[in-house]
Amino acid sequence: TSLQQAVQKSPQATGYRLNLGRALALQRDTDGALKAFDGALAIDAGSQAALYLAATTALQAGETERAAGYVERLRRVAPDAPVSMRVEGDLAMAQKRYADAVAFYDKALAGGGDSLLVGARYRAGKLADIKNPEKVLRDWLARRPEDTTARILLAEHYEQAGDTAKAVREYEAVLVRAPENAVA
Repeated sequence: TSLQQAVQKSPQATGYRLNLGRALALQRDTDGALKAFDGALAIDAGSQAALYLAATTALQAGETERAAGYVERLRRVAPDAPVSMRVEGDLAMAQKRYADAVAFYDKALAGGGDSLLVGARYRAGKLADIKNPEKVLRDWLARRPEDTTARILLAEHYEQAGDTAKAVREYEAVLVRAPENAVA
């Protein structure tokens, strides 16, 4: 309610609209969230944040075609930006174009990334049936050994592959950093 009031009092402030959209998305009000993001885009058509949030919200709601429209607009605004590559990968995953998703996620990771992006790249690699899909996890952990989320994924990979010794080693490494991690 307070964000809706802020939008009414400052209708040209895109930040309020973005925050309203985020709040509505968290409440699973996809239509309201996308309306808020579209309102921000009406003020600033090139807002990378609004395009990214709208695309991801549409994807989460299963509105792949609508998401594709936002992704296309983002591609025009920031063709090589990591955020563009990330959402391109998400769209490719939703469209079951797993090899394309791998390529987009690799480009996004070249600009940095986080454990969620690494996990998405790993899952895309598995679904694309590429050789050694866990390599992205191992490479990431070589640079960021403290990332317990990626380490859990690697442990689960080894466990599914039947390599119990490696899985146990990775789970134990998680427990060193996060002794109360229930999964580990």
